[in-house]
Amino acid sequence: MEGKMPKTVLTDGCLSMKKALNKVMPETVHRICSWHLLKNAIFHIHKTGFTKEFKKLIFRYYSNSEWEDNWKKLKDAYNLSNNIWFNEQYATRHKWADTFLRGHFFGGARATGICESMNAFIKKDLEKGLPLWMFLRHCDNGVAALRYNEMAENYKTNMTDPCPKLTSMPNIEEQAASIFTRKVFNLVKAEIKRGDKYSCSKSEILPNYDLFLVSKYMSNHPKRKVFISHDEEDIRCDCYWFETKGIPCRHIFASMKHSNKGNFPACLINSRWMKDAKDIDPKSVGKERRCPHPNAVQNTRMMEKKAQRDKKVERGS
Repeated sequence: MEGKMPKTVLTDGCLSMKKALNKVMPETVHRICSWHLLKNAIFHIHKTGFTKEFKKLIFRYYSNSEWEDNWKKLKDAYNLSNNIWFNEQYATRHKWADTFLRGHFFGGARATGICESMNAFIKKDLEKGLPLWMFLRHCDNGVAALRYNEMAENYKTNMTDPCPKLTSMPNIEEQAASIFTRKVFNLVKAEIKRGDKYSCSKSEILPNYDLFLVSKYMSNHPKRKVFISHDEEDIRCDCYWFETKGIPCRHIFASMKHSNKGNFPACLINSRWMKDAKDIDPKSVGKERRCPHPNAVQNTRMMEKKAQRDKKVERGS
């Protein structure tokens, strides 16, 4: 890795591994596997309905204060104030709750099951005492099956028509279909459709950015803030969906439609999800904004604070 540390890592929560990661990769964001977390929850807390409510705290996006309120409600509802395991999970909440991991890119992974399922696939039908030549042939067959599945997905992506132009942003949708793999394109298309449920207004013009306020019809949720630079080389939303998932959010698409944008911005293309991802030199990733910028979250928060300060100055004058 040429001395370059990974930005994020996903583990099963092993304490020994945690200590090693803290020592060797202190700057890497560590996430605990959600499957192992829920498995431990079932083992330590035998109360009907607890796991269902606990899942919400893992997977739903709340504000920090909303999450804290829901944690307290869960603790009081199931009388868990003195439960050691429950209190230990609160201490590590920044390693497993989506609310606190927002803005960190894990490629959509929340559990270690992807690599574990591949291991299980290779190990299937292996028996003790199997001759070496049969073991090697079995491994080759397993890898060949995995590669065939990948080849089938590549064929589907490159040789079939995803039927674009079915959303309210046909130009953007058609460009997305030509850029992304089929699975990622479907996710992008879903966000475009969800963006139709949102209204948008241009709020302020900052030195180099336009600020849009985006809200869902008849919703009590706070308005989302979308920042679009005048040169369109930097587009961000305070929901941090792009920084977290690697695809633009519905709020960004609503803002783009409001401002009549007709091209898919290069700054919102994550090289990992592109059709030609394997042809890209890994060393070139990051030289252009094709993947989430490491300082995107901090910069967005700074812009929010600046906008709030400017408002106060205007009111004072």
